[in-house]
Amino acid sequence: MNHISNTCSDCGGVTEWIKLVDSTDVSGAFLDDKGSGSQHLQLQYAAEEAERSAWLKRYPIKGHIRGKMCTSCGRVTLYGIPKDVE
Repeated sequence: MNHISNTCSDCGGVTEWIKLVDSTDVSGAFLDDKGSGSQHLQLQYAAEEAERSAWLKRYPIKGHIRGKMCTSCGRVTLYGIPKDVE
């Protein structure tokens, strides 16, 4: 991940890594500050032509999604990080 810039392409400000939070489970297993349940998962990606497996109904995962945000203008940039780089 050394090739990823720390400079915003819009304003030239400094970018920092951020955590992308996806609230997908409302079962109450985890409670947030408003009392609603959520479980946070790391975002993943698969190839465009990928198909779900017959048994588990899951896509073959190629890697994870990470994000950076500019501290000046707030622009968020997403990056696909392949499994072999993580």
